[in-house]
Amino acid sequence: MSITPCQALADLMTIREKFKETKHLKYVQAWGYSPDALRVCAVPSSNILLMPRFGMDVTYVRPPEFTLHPDIIQQAKVNAETHGGSFTETDNLEEAIEDADIIYMRQHCTLDYGKHGPEKEQQIIDKYSDWTLTSDLLRLAKKSAVVMHCLPVDRDHEIASDVLDGPQSIVYDEAENRLHVQKAVLSLVM
Repeated sequence: MSITPCQALADLMTIREKFKETKHLKYVQAWGYSPDALRVCAVPSSNILLMPRFGMDVTYVRPPEFTLHPDIIQQAKVNAETHGGSFTETDNLEEAIEDADIIYMRQHCTLDYGKHGPEKEQQIIDKYSDWTLTSDLLRLAKKSAVVMHCLPVDRDHEIASDVLDGPQSIVYDEAENRLHVQKAVLSLVM
Protein backbone atom coordinates (compact mmCIF):
# COMPACT_ATOMS: atom_id res chain seq x y z
CA MET A 1 0.00 0.00 0.00
CA SER A 2 1.50 3.32 -1.04
CA ILE A 3 0.47 6.93 -0.67
CA THR A 4 1.88 10.27 -1.82
CA PRO A 5 0.94 12.96 0.68
CA CYS A 6 2.76 15.84 -1.07
CA GLN A 7 0.89 15.19 -4.32
CA ALA A 8 -2.44 14.94 -2.48
CA LEU A 9 -1.78 18.25 -0.70
CA ALA A 10 -0.86 19.90 -4.01
CA ASP A 11 -4.06 18.53 -5.53
CA LEU A 12 -6.12 19.88 -2.63
CA MET A 13 -4.38 23.26 -2.86
CA THR A 14 -5.21 23.44 -6.57
CA ILE A 15 -8.86 22.53 -5.96
CA ARG A 16 -9.15 25.19 -3.24
CA GLU A 17 -7.64 27.79 -5.56
CA LYS A 18 -10.24 27.01 -8.22
CA PHE A 19 -13.34 26.45 -6.08
CA LYS A 20 -12.64 28.11 -2.71
CA GLU A 21 -15.33 26.00 -0.97
CA THR A 22 -14.85 22.22 -1.17
CA LYS A 23 -17.99 21.02 0.61
CA HIS A 24 -20.03 18.74 -1.68
CA LEU A 25 -17.88 19.20 -4.75
CA LYS A 26 -18.20 16.05 -6.86
CA TYR A 27 -14.64 14.74 -7.08
CA VAL A 28 -14.11 11.82 -9.48
CA GLN A 29 -10.91 9.80 -9.12
CA ALA A 30 -10.85 7.84 -12.37
CA TRP A 31 -8.62 5.09 -13.63
CA GLY A 32 -7.28 6.03 -17.07
CA TYR A 33 -5.83 3.81 -19.77
CA SER A 34 -2.10 3.84 -20.48
CA PRO A 35 -0.63 1.13 -22.73
CA ASP A 36 2.85 1.14 -21.25
CA ALA A 37 2.64 2.49 -17.74
CA LEU A 38 2.60 0.32 -14.65
CA ARG A 39 2.11 2.89 -11.91
CA VAL A 40 1.50 2.22 -8.25
CA CYS A 41 -1.78 3.17 -6.58
CA ALA A 42 -0.31 6.06 -4.57
CA VAL A 43 -2.14 8.99 -6.19
CA PRO A 44 -5.67 7.54 -6.20
CA SER A 45 -5.17 6.08 -2.72
CA SER A 46 -3.98 9.40 -1.31
CA ASN A 47 -6.71 11.44 -2.94
CA ILE A 48 -9.62 9.22 -1.97
CA LEU A 49 -8.35 9.43 1.60
CA LEU A 50 -7.86 13.21 1.63
CA MET A 51 -10.72 14.68 -0.41
CA PRO A 52 -13.55 13.29 1.77
CA ARG A 53 -11.92 15.00 4.76
CA PHE A 54 -12.82 18.29 3.10
CA GLY A 55 -16.48 17.36 2.61
CA MET A 56 -16.21 16.37 -1.04
CA ASP A 57 -18.45 13.74 -2.59
CA VAL A 58 -15.82 11.35 -3.91
CA THR A 59 -16.41 8.75 -6.60
CA TYR A 60 -13.69 6.25 -7.38
CA VAL A 61 -14.32 4.84 -10.87
CA ARG A 62 -12.24 2.01 -12.28
CA PRO A 63 -12.51 -1.24 -14.22
CA PRO A 64 -13.40 -4.16 -11.93
CA GLU A 65 -9.83 -5.44 -11.66
CA PHE A 66 -8.40 -2.11 -10.50
CA THR A 67 -9.72 -1.73 -6.98
CA LEU A 68 -7.56 -0.22 -4.28
CA HIS A 69 -6.46 -1.83 -1.03
CA PRO A 70 -9.52 -2.61 1.15
CA ASP A 71 -8.06 -0.62 4.08
CA ILE A 72 -7.85 2.50 1.87
CA ILE A 73 -11.44 2.06 0.69
CA GLN A 74 -12.68 1.55 4.25
CA GLN A 75 -10.84 4.62 5.57
CA ALA A 76 -12.16 6.73 2.67
CA LYS A 77 -15.69 5.75 3.71
CA VAL A 78 -14.97 6.65 7.34
CA ASN A 79 -13.45 10.00 6.31
CA ALA A 80 -16.51 10.81 4.21
CA GLU A 81 -18.94 9.91 6.98
CA THR A 82 -16.94 11.84 9.59
CA HIS A 83 -16.57 15.00 7.52
CA GLY A 84 -19.94 15.28 5.79
CA GLY A 85 -19.01 14.08 2.32
CA SER A 86 -19.63 10.80 0.58
CA PHE A 87 -17.62 8.01 -1.01
CA THR A 88 -18.76 5.64 -3.74
CA GLU A 89 -17.08 3.16 -6.06
CA THR A 90 -18.24 2.23 -9.54
CA ASP A 91 -17.02 0.75 -12.79
CA ASN A 92 -19.23 3.00 -14.94
CA LEU A 93 -17.07 5.85 -16.25
CA GLU A 94 -19.85 7.84 -17.92
CA GLU A 95 -22.11 7.66 -14.87
CA ALA A 96 -19.26 8.74 -12.58
CA ILE A 97 -18.34 11.75 -14.69
CA GLU A 98 -21.90 13.01 -15.00
CA ASP A 99 -22.20 16.37 -13.18
CA ALA A 100 -18.63 16.12 -11.84
CA ASP A 101 -16.82 19.23 -10.61
CA ILE A 102 -13.37 17.61 -10.71
CA ILE A 103 -12.13 14.72 -12.83
CA TYR A 104 -8.75 13.28 -11.92
CA MET A 105 -7.48 10.64 -14.36
CA ARG A 106 -4.62 8.34 -13.37
CA GLN A 107 -3.61 4.86 -14.45
CA HIS A 108 -2.42 2.35 -11.86
CA CYS A 109 -1.73 -1.38 -11.54
CA THR A 110 -4.02 -4.02 -10.16
CA LEU A 111 -3.41 -5.19 -6.61
CA ASP A 112 -2.47 -8.61 -8.06
CA TYR A 113 0.36 -7.34 -10.27
CA GLY A 114 2.99 -8.93 -8.02
CA LYS A 115 1.24 -12.31 -8.27
CA HIS A 116 0.55 -12.52 -11.99
CA GLY A 117 3.39 -10.41 -13.44
CA PRO A 118 3.76 -7.89 -16.25
CA GLU A 119 2.42 -9.92 -19.20
CA LYS A 120 -0.88 -10.74 -17.51
CA GLU A 121 -1.11 -7.17 -16.18
CA GLN A 122 -0.71 -5.79 -19.70
CA GLN A 123 -3.49 -8.08 -20.96
CA ILE A 124 -5.80 -6.75 -18.25
CA ILE A 125 -4.86 -3.11 -18.93
CA ASP A 126 -5.37 -3.49 -22.68
CA LYS A 127 -8.98 -4.63 -22.17
CA TYR A 128 -9.76 -1.05 -21.11
CA SER A 129 -8.14 0.98 -23.89
CA ASP A 130 -11.32 3.07 -24.15
CA TRP A 131 -10.89 4.47 -20.62
CA THR A 132 -9.67 7.84 -21.90
CA LEU A 133 -11.03 11.21 -20.85
CA THR A 134 -12.29 12.65 -24.13
CA SER A 135 -14.15 15.87 -24.86
CA ASP A 136 -17.33 13.81 -25.32
CA LEU A 137 -16.97 12.38 -21.81
CA LEU A 138 -16.06 15.78 -20.39
CA ARG A 139 -19.35 17.19 -21.72
CA LEU A 140 -21.13 14.97 -19.17
CA ALA A 141 -19.49 16.91 -16.33
CA LYS A 142 -20.50 20.37 -15.20
CA LYS A 143 -19.49 23.18 -17.56
CA SER A 144 -17.28 24.51 -14.76
CA ALA A 145 -15.56 21.13 -14.22
CA VAL A 146 -11.79 20.91 -14.09
CA VAL A 147 -9.48 18.13 -15.25
CA MET A 148 -6.51 17.04 -13.15
CA HIS A 149 -3.54 14.70 -13.50
CA CYS A 150 -0.33 14.63 -11.47
CA LEU A 151 1.88 14.38 -14.58
CA PRO A 152 3.50 12.98 -16.53
CA VAL A 153 0.33 12.06 -18.40
CA ASP A 154 0.09 9.49 -21.16
CA ARG A 155 -1.30 11.95 -23.73
CA ASP A 156 -4.18 10.66 -25.87
CA HIS A 157 -4.46 7.59 -23.68
CA GLU A 158 -5.30 8.73 -20.15
CA ILE A 159 -6.52 12.14 -21.37
CA ALA A 160 -7.15 13.25 -24.95
CA SER A 161 -4.93 16.11 -26.16
CA ASP A 162 -7.83 18.51 -26.76
CA VAL A 163 -8.93 18.03 -23.13
CA LEU A 164 -5.42 18.17 -21.71
CA ASP A 165 -4.66 21.38 -23.59
CA GLY A 166 -8.17 22.81 -23.16
CA PRO A 167 -9.48 25.49 -20.81
CA GLN A 168 -10.76 23.00 -18.23
CA SER A 169 -7.35 21.42 -17.68
CA ILE A 170 -5.55 22.59 -14.55
CA VAL A 171 -2.65 20.13 -14.70
CA TYR A 172 0.01 22.85 -14.90
CA ASP A 173 -1.44 24.73 -11.93
CA GLU A 174 -1.36 21.44 -10.08
CA ALA A 175 2.28 20.83 -11.06
CA GLU A 176 3.27 24.31 -9.89
CA ASN A 177 1.48 23.77 -6.58
CA ARG A 178 3.45 20.58 -6.01
CA LEU A 179 6.56 22.75 -5.70
CA HIS A 180 4.90 25.17 -3.27
CA VAL A 181 3.50 22.37 -1.10
CA GLN A 182 6.86 20.65 -0.87
CA LYS A 183 8.57 23.93 0.08
CA ALA A 184 5.95 24.45 2.81
CA VAL A 185 6.45 20.93 4.16
CA LEU A 186 10.23 21.41 4.18
CA SER A 187 9.90 24.71 6.03
CA LEU A 188 7.86 22.95 8.71
CA VAL A 189 10.38 20.17 9.29
CA MET A 190 13.64 22.12 9.07
